[in-house]
Amino acid sequence: MKAFVTGGTGLLGINLIRALRWEGHRVKALVRSMEKAGRVLNDTGISYVAGDMRNVDAWANELQGCDAVFHAASSRSTDLHQTNVKGTVHLLLQAQRHRVSKAVYFSSALLQENPADDAVRRYVFHNDYPVTTIQPGWMLGPGDVSRNPAGQLIERLIRQMPVDLGGAANLVDARDVALGALSAAAPEHDGHTYLLGGHYAPFSELVCESLPAPRGSLLTHLFRKSLSGAKVSSALGLERLQLSFRPLEETVRDTVDWYLQRDGESMVA
Repeated sequence: MKAFVTGGTGLLGINLIRALRWEGHRVKALVRSMEKAGRVLNDTGISYVAGDMRNVDAWANELQGCDAVFHAASSRSTDLHQTNVKGTVHLLLQAQRHRVSKAVYFSSALLQENPADDAVRRYVFHNDYPVTTIQPGWMLGPGDVSRNPAGQLIERLIRQMPVDLGGAANLVDARDVALGALSAAAPEHDGHTYLLGGHYAPFSELVCESLPAPRGSLLTHLFRKSLSGAKVSSALGLERLQLSFRPLEETVRDTVDWYLQRDGESMVA
């Protein structure tokens, strides 16, 4: 399979690209910064396309010859409607024009109302184009160079900074979401929506029982108790995509290890 991935340097994009390459697929990735892409994806053997979702026409010809498009790009701050709604619809339009047979769109299990979801459903209805939607929870995992909100929380805990730990959320490993997306690219999943919420956890559970000295091994006990159940049910997605979630403790440990390896002792100085 030849895949096109948007959001190539985001947490999900990075892990999705690595999963695709592990399975032997060829990959093109849309990236906003070629320099950043070279730093975080230089060992993957993929090709890069410079651009963003505000101007799909500028790079749409790169979709030619692709079998699947995985749309993992989104904006959390500026140009929300232009990027997340109009950009997504225009991507689907161009993918269909270039005869890309499969589209996997990533939404969120945390948003009750998402204008981009409505736009995708309308496009599919009016244009008869197969789109599979995956709705992950709050993603953690190694490779978070863009500092997702959940990753920012982990980073603050590592730095032993004050953190407001009220509330709870579904936390899912970006690597598991990526594996689910690979399964979702199969024809039998066309048109389906799968929730991949992960583990429902109070944020307070991310606090370790004790923090050793700053230069010691951090977060040796990440959870005070075992967590079970989920606020968002992922049962259908897990069954149909033949997927299982790794333990949340493993996800947080790997996330912490990645931050420490990337930033060194300055993280805890």
